[in-house]
Formats: sequence, C-alpha cells, structure tokens
Amino acid sequence: MVPSLLTFLSNHPNVTKEHLSSIKDIMIGAAPVTESTLEHFLLKCGKTRNEIALQQGKRLSILIIKTFVGRY
Repeated sequence: MVPSLLTFLSNHPNVTKEHLSSIKDIMIGAAPVTESTLEHFLLKCGKTRNEIALQQGKRLSILIIKTFVGRY
C-alpha cells in the first residue's frame, strides 16, 4: 500500500480495530512511511511492531517482484 492509504486507515473514524485485526504483513511502496504514521496505525490496530511485518519497497519494480514472489 501507499503511505496515504495507511494514513487514511489510521485516521478515518469508520475504520475500527476489528477491521484491521487480521493484518499480519504490510508492504509499503511509492514513498517511505514516517514513524509517526506507522505508530498511529499500530495504535489503531492494537498491535506492536513485532506483530506486523513491515516491508518498504524503494522502487516500483521491487514492489512488483515482492508482490508476485512473496515470502514463501
């Protein structure tokens, strides 16, 4: 996802902890995510950094490869 979607999910009042409870991995692309945005999202999820694997792609090609190959 892009950082702006992470911000939206963190701030929108209709998105609840229950909506985000199944998230185990987050792949960020297009731009780096700030620490404050990530912390706000983790608080909304009710999870810690150890409970969600975060991967940040620096280039679109890396993001595409990781999307199709995955972490198997």
